[in-house]
Amino acid sequence: MDCSEQPTTEELVVTLVNGTFSPNAEWAFSHSRFANAIRRQCTGEVNFERFSWSGANTISARLRAAEALKKHVSRVRSEYESRGIKHRHFLICHSHGGSAALYACKDSDFSNSVAGVACMFTPFIHFRTSNTLIQLTIIGLLLPAIMAAWFYLLVNDYFGRDIGPAALLSLFIVPLSLLAVDKLTPSVLARQKRRVDRLNLPAIPPEKLLILKTVGDEAGGLIALANFSSWILQVIMKIGLVLGAVFGGAGGGFLAIILVALLSFLLHSSGLLPLWVVAGLILFALPLIVILRLFLGMANGFDFPLRCFLIEANHEAVPSPGSYSVRLLNGYASCRDEKDNPENTSLASAFKDAILLSHSEDKYSPELTELLARWLSSR
Repeated sequence: MDCSEQPTTEELVVTLVNGTFSPNAEWAFSHSRFANAIRRQCTGEVNFERFSWSGANTISARLRAAEALKKHVSRVRSEYESRGIKHRHFLICHSHGGSAALYACKDSDFSNSVAGVACMFTPFIHFRTSNTLIQLTIIGLLLPAIMAAWFYLLVNDYFGRDIGPAALLSLFIVPLSLLAVDKLTPSVLARQKRRVDRLNLPAIPPEKLLILKTVGDEAGGLIALANFSSWILQVIMKIGLVLGAVFGGAGGGFLAIILVALLSFLLHSSGLLPLWVVAGLILFALPLIVILRLFLGMANGFDFPLRCFLIEANHEAVPSPGSYSVRLLNGYASCRDEKDNPENTSLASAFKDAILLSHSEDKYSPELTELLARWLSSR
């Protein structure tokens, strides 16, 4: 199908939005092979605009790009309206350029100005608050004192010395920790819920969104590892959830840490573990969670560990709950074109012309450009 099948007096305006790490992506220029391939499949007028953002892999960069994109669309709309030209404005975005576009769609004026958004290989991040994670973090503020007391207990028990001072210190630390969790958790949770509302992508109408995925997307490997590390973190925190349900929600996270300490101490007392292993299990339980959070930030954004430490995140196939159109493209696509690539039957040329349509490669392929031209003509 080409654009001639649905004639219209409106001009098509397509803004190309680059992805992460590629502010000067070749495909996103108005006369790139990608843009020209779509033009050739439309007999009507198609005007391409370029929107470039930093491409930094941070949440804050995507939010700033969303604000800049709103200004860009507003400027283009004003230019066409001043000339009395009707137009339909589309966005074709790559990677987290799609996240920036969907963030901009939270603005109703912007959303109404855009006829459709195509997201090419965009990793959609879903954020949510975690009561247990908040509790564990608050407890973590008191962790040095708690761990010092437990370590003192273990050392004195091992050498057969008086443990009275350490036991007395523990009696003060435990209730103070539980009190801190009880008092701080509700306010921290409310603040994080407001942040989650800001960071989650909007529920854009399904008919306005085209989601494109590809086989062999190298970013999928990192995303899969990030989701796996998130799952491990959730398993660790479920100990606190279970204990919280049994002993009271606020103390669940603390009791989870105490449980690890008690089990370690019992293993040491039975002779199965040496003292240094017991101390290591106690002292490094929370740092392990911190390391997992830092690893998770590689896929979500480099500022994720600091900006969203008390928030859980997962990557999903769609931006929000609902039914969306998702197209899976063949990862290997021929780039041969009569104009740009004259027929050459040599084996070397065949390998040169066959590209991996992956996350970071040139976005030109007949399958992709034909699908996008078909989508543009049907809106």
